[in-house]
Amino acid sequence: MYQRVSDSAIAPMARLWLALQVAGMPGALLAQEPVFAVGGVVRTLSGAPVAGATVSAGTGATAQTDADGRFTLPLPLGRHVLRVSHPAHETATRELDITGPLADLEVQLTPLPRFAEEVVVAAVRADAEAPMTKREMDRREIESLNTGQEMPFLLKEVPSVTQYSDSGSSTGYSYIYLRGIPQTRMNVTLDGVPLNEPEDSAFYFANFGDFANAIESLQVQRGVGTSTVGAASFVGSINFASIDLKDKAAADVRLGGGSFGTSRISAACQPPCNVTSRPTSGVTISLLAPLTLPTTGAPQARY
Repeated sequence: MYQRVSDSAIAPMARLWLALQVAGMPGALLAQEPVFAVGGVVRTLSGAPVAGATVSAGTGATAQTDADGRFTLPLPLGRHVLRVSHPAHETATRELDITGPLADLEVQLTPLPRFAEEVVVAAVRADAEAPMTKREMDRREIESLNTGQEMPFLLKEVPSVTQYSDSGSSTGYSYIYLRGIPQTRMNVTLDGVPLNEPEDSAFYFANFGDFANAIESLQVQRGVGTSTVGAASFVGSINFASIDLKDKAAADVRLGGGSFGTSRISAACQPPCNVTSRPTSGVTISLLAPLTLPTTGAPQARY
């Protein structure tokens, strides 16, 4: 059985519905604010496209650059700060005043000063909390002990280390022992890369002239330790880290003299690693290893 509703009861409901519709109109009008497509390309200082860069402007919308470095980001009217970031480059920002669509925007990123691939030496280094006996040397201590001798003689003050050489001096073929066991049972790495030769599992420092002058730090572990690659560390391991790159251009020249007419000359130079250089030959040469020239006998160059 149906009951007829009077017009007096419908009128209040209609007025309520109309009031709700009017109240929602500003939000609807705001949601219809025009949005324009902002497109462009992200390049390095040399002009190469940067793929995988993240582009944002604080509106919640983000975009990723494709293989050609191009992106498209929707932005509403007004002023915005465009932010472009990439793990291998410094973050770049750019202010934009959006009044319509943009399609020719170009952003340049500056490469970060680092190796082509990030080198992590933590995998073979023991930290302060690791339950292992170890001895560490930083760059300052290595420089204070380095007089041109081979690495086994530079490490002679390390506990449990002994050494000798074929010539009886601190140069030439020299050998290192740890806890009385020779270097054939020792794990030797540089930046996590094994240095032990496959023939006899040893490493001969005489093959690398002035090796200590190219080392930033080292750690000697007595016992099995944390070595994960290379020769088995039955007695221990020696982990070397190569000298750090600098943000600015640097050069270093050293002259030294000693007994029996011995002398040493070494030189090292490095261009700034965060600036792209384009020489006329198209090749950038960076001498990172020291150059040692003996003053007696025939001239030789040792790297």
